[in-house]
Amino acid sequence: MQTAHGLIVVNDEAHHAWRVPPGAKIKGVAKEELEEATKWIGGLDRLHKARGIHRAYDFSATPFTPSGSTSVEENLFGWIVSDFGLNDAIESGLVKTPRVVVRDDGRMTTEYKSQFYHLYNVPEIKDALNKKAARPSDPIPDLLRTAYELLGADWRETAREWSKESKTIPPVLITVANRTETA
Repeated sequence: MQTAHGLIVVNDEAHHAWRVPPGAKIKGVAKEELEEATKWIGGLDRLHKARGIHRAYDFSATPFTPSGSTSVEENLFGWIVSDFGLNDAIESGLVKTPRVVVRDDGRMTTEYKSQFYHLYNVPEIKDALNKKAARPSDPIPDLLRTAYELLGADWRETAREWSKESKTIPPVLITVANRTETA
């Protein structure tokens, strides 16, 4: 039996696995999260010692240490070789295009239209999304719930249209949340 040496490692979602610099105090990250982030790296250290890792390639849409605040260039991991931003990825067709909840079907007031277009700037929404819910069952703000209901209705209509066209794969609705608790 031959033993593998000089391995190549491909880390997808690499922002979940990183080394904490000695003596570093990282704000906004729980101790448990720091420990979890270092488990994979520790495993790679042991694998490298036993078998040798020739190269490791990290891929991540968020290549920075989580800090609980807005990501800035200074927080990027130091080993970044290429930064291919979300806008570039959307324009290249590598990721799905985000959809803003905006309807022109006449059932919505002008007030709603402007609020949906700038949903995350509405004070009620902004405050609710940036605070941790007391319980997972805490409701989301009415305006946000309405936005999701309208997106869901659009998805159902698209699914019906696709079904009539004999498409066997249903449409996909992907949403993004600002924090795990919000999701």
